[in-house]
Amino acid sequence: MDNFEIRLNEFAQKCEDLKNQEFENFGYLEKTYCELINEGNQLRQYIIQNPEICDKNSLLVLTNQVLDTSYLDEKFKSLTNIIQLTITLLQKYSEYVQELLAEQKYEEAINIYNQMYSFTRNPIYKKNIAEIYCTNLNDYDKALEICKPIEHIISTNSQFCRLYAKIYSLKSDITNNILWNKKADEIEMIAKAKDFISKEDYLEAINVYDSLFDLTKNYNYQIEIANIHAVCLSNIDKALSIYKNFEKELKDNAQYWWQLSQLYENKDKTYKQVLCIQNAVKLELNEIESREASV
Repeated sequence: MDNFEIRLNEFAQKCEDLKNQEFENFGYLEKTYCELINEGNQLRQYIIQNPEICDKNSLLVLTNQVLDTSYLDEKFKSLTNIIQLTITLLQKYSEYVQELLAEQKYEEAINIYNQMYSFTRNPIYKKNIAEIYCTNLNDYDKALEICKPIEHIISTNSQFCRLYAKIYSLKSDITNNILWNKKADEIEMIAKAKDFISKEDYLEAINVYDSLFDLTKNYNYQIEIANIHAVCLSNIDKALSIYKNFEKELKDNAQYWWQLSQLYENKDKTYKQVLCIQNAVKLELNEIESREASV
């Protein structure tokens, strides 16, 4: 790169000038910010590809190995503007997309969300696009098409699950509507239980986990209840009774036997503790053998 230091100084000045710059329209603002972000990234990449022009500490920062920008040599400090420029642009995008939605300019709003996704790779923006197709454009198939590639990433987000449920409801797919609403309920209840635990309201947390078990028939929620009795309420006997009640359902789960062994250790019941450990190890070895056989 010719005149690297001159270009670095010019970049720093452009970032400074931007603070007082006014824009006649959003398109010009977007173009200016994107060009400046790209320019800063090109300078950063040039340094990374030519490390001899940079001190070691600065290189650590520029390669994201160190987050403390005080390690950065003064002449490279302007490159930290890349982060702030991106944050500011995303804020501008957020404000602008709300204006577009209010004006019912849905295709333009979709374009903005796609730009936000390209900057961040945050799947929430794809969810927002799917919501526009579903709610505003009544294109349910397109909404599902947008959701499918990111389903595994944000299926732990209750709002996404509600959107899925809504799409399936509008498509008259009652089975999937119930499934995704149930998943959203589960996610929200888990968060509620964890909140009760953080507040040391253990009885309310137990009530929520009981409701979760009723909703899902997932025995792991009974294990959560047992663990609250054991760890939070120091009631090992109650925890043991819960574990024993569900031995039939959980006997093939190695984690069940590991946790049960810990409870017996707390009760100084060494023989039962060893038996539980043996069961856990046996199950884990069987699982390893099965994986190796399938390769």
